[in-house]
Amino acid sequence: MKRLAVIMVLLIAFSPLVSAKTLVVSSYQDETIARYLASYLNATVVLIPWGSRDVQYLEEIKSQNPDKLIIVGGIYAVPKDFEFGSFERYGGKDRLETAKIVLEYFFNFSSPSNIVVYPSKEAVWEYIKEGGEWEIVEGNSSVALRWSKLIQNELHKYSGKEKRLVLVGNVQNNALLNETWSEIGELPEVYTLYPSIVLMNGTLFITGSDENLPLIERFFEENKDVGGEDILKFSLLLLVLVLAFFVALDDRRFYLAALILTAVWVLYSIEAFVLAWDSLFVYFDGALSLSYLGHYETIIGGRGFPGLSYLFLAFFRVFSPTVESVILYQIFMLFLLLSSLFLFFKNKELAFISYLLILTIPLFRQYTYTISTELTFLTFLLLSLAFLRYKTAKSTILASASASLGALVRFQALILPLISLALFRDVYGILFILASLSFYFGLTFVTHRGFWGYISEASSKGITSSLVVSNAQFYLPKLLLNGFVPIVLLIWHFAKGKRGLTPVLSLAIFYALAPLVWVAQDERYLLPTLFLLALAAFEKLDEE
Repeated sequence: MKRLAVIMVLLIAFSPLVSAKTLVVSSYQDETIARYLASYLNATVVLIPWGSRDVQYLEEIKSQNPDKLIIVGGIYAVPKDFEFGSFERYGGKDRLETAKIVLEYFFNFSSPSNIVVYPSKEAVWEYIKEGGEWEIVEGNSSVALRWSKLIQNELHKYSGKEKRLVLVGNVQNNALLNETWSEIGELPEVYTLYPSIVLMNGTLFITGSDENLPLIERFFEENKDVGGEDILKFSLLLLVLVLAFFVALDDRRFYLAALILTAVWVLYSIEAFVLAWDSLFVYFDGALSLSYLGHYETIIGGRGFPGLSYLFLAFFRVFSPTVESVILYQIFMLFLLLSSLFLFFKNKELAFISYLLILTIPLFRQYTYTISTELTFLTFLLLSLAFLRYKTAKSTILASASASLGALVRFQALILPLISLALFRDVYGILFILASLSFYFGLTFVTHRGFWGYISEASSKGITSSLVVSNAQFYLPKLLLNGFVPIVLLIWHFAKGKRGLTPVLSLAIFYALAPLVWVAQDERYLLPTLFLLALAAFEKLDEE
C-alpha cells in the first residue's frame, strides 16, 4: 500500500501541469494563424465576423469562463468590447503584421517584413530560371487553389524537360507538403504559415497561411517578365485605342506629343509598377477566384465594390493571368485617361498643358505606379465628363456607361449624374441619371455586389465631430500645398467674373469634402480633388 502511495505521488509530481483554460478569439480573416496558435497552446478557438459587436459572441466567450483570453487581431477586427478579464491582444495594422506578431511572440520566429526566401533569393531565382516541367501540388483551401494557378502561370515562363516539384500551401492544408517538409526536417513547420519561398532538397515550397499566401506575388513582381505573345496582344490593343481617338480628334499634334511623352515615361519606369496591398488581397485575389473558382470571393471579406476584380478578369481573358497582366492593365488605363483628356478639352493645347500639370502632382504619379482603384476611377470619371460635353443622346448613353463602370470601382462616381441633373435640368440630365443607374444596378446584379456593401463598411466605422476636425487638420494643408497652382487659377477666374459651377468644379468640391467624414487619413483620398481642380482651372479657359 505504501509503495502504491509513493508511485502515485511520483506520478503527480512528474506529470505535466494541467494548463488553465485558454480561449483564442479572432475574426475569420485571421482564422488560420488563430487555429495554429490554439493548437499549439491546447486552447479553444472562438471566431467572430470581422468587426462584429454582436453580444451573442461576447456571451459565448464569457459563458466559457476562460482563465486567459488571447485576442488575435487589431481593434477593428476584434473590437474592444471583447477585452475583459485576463486578456492579451496580439494585433497589427493588417493581417500580415498580426501573423508576424503571433509568430514572433509565441514561436520565437523573426523574419523580414514581406516574405522569407530560403536559402537565398539568388539561389531560388537561379533554380527557377533553369526551367523545368513544373509539377504543382496545391493545398485544399480555396486560397491555395487559386493562387497556385498564378504560380503555375509565372513558372511556366521558364519551361524545361526536367520534372520539378512545387508544393503550394502549408502543413495544415497540403498533405504532401506536410509529409515532405517533415522528412527534410531542415526548417520548423511554423515557417509554412508565413509567406515563404523555400528551396530544399530539389523541391520548391511556396507557402503561407490563407491570410498571407498572396504575398508570394511580391516575389514574382520583382522580376517582371512579360511574354512575347502578351506584348504583341497589348501593342495591338493600345494601337486600336490610339487610332480610335485619332479618328475622333480634329487636332492631333498635341495628342501625339502626349503619347510619346507617356510612352517614354512608362518604359523608363516600368520597374516602379506594383500592386497596392488592398488590390493584392481584394481585387487581384477576386479576379483569380473568378478565373479559377467560378465565383467571386476574397481573403478580405465584406468589400462590396468588386469592379476592379472584373476589369482584371477581362484582361485575364486576353492575357495570361499573371502579375505582369495587371501592370499592362494599369498602363492601358493611363493611356485611356490621357486620351479622354484630349476628348474633354476642345482646345488641345490646353489638354496638353493640363496633362503636364497633372503629371506634376506627386500623388498622381504615385498612384499611376501603384495599381489600385485610383487610376481606374479617375479614367472612367474623366471619360464620362468628356462625353457629357457633347450633349447628344449617344454621347449621354456613353457617359452613363462610363460612370456606371467608375461607380462599380468606387460608388462615389454616382454623384456625377446627380450633379449634372442639378446643374442643367434638361432632357440630357434626366437621361444621364436614369441610364447611369440602370447600367450600374445591372452591373451590380451581375457581380452580386455594390453600393450597400460599401455603405455598410463605411457606416460600421462611425463618424464623429472630432473625426471631421482631425481630418480637416490633416487634409487642408496638403490640399493647399499640392493644389496651389489650380486653386490660384480658379481664384483668378472667379475674380474675372467666371463664377459658374460646372460638373468638374462641383465634383472637385464634393471630393474635397468627402475625406472629412472617412475614418482613414490617407493622402490618396485627395487625388480626385487635385485631379479635378486641375481640369476645372483650364476648363474655364477652354470655354473662351
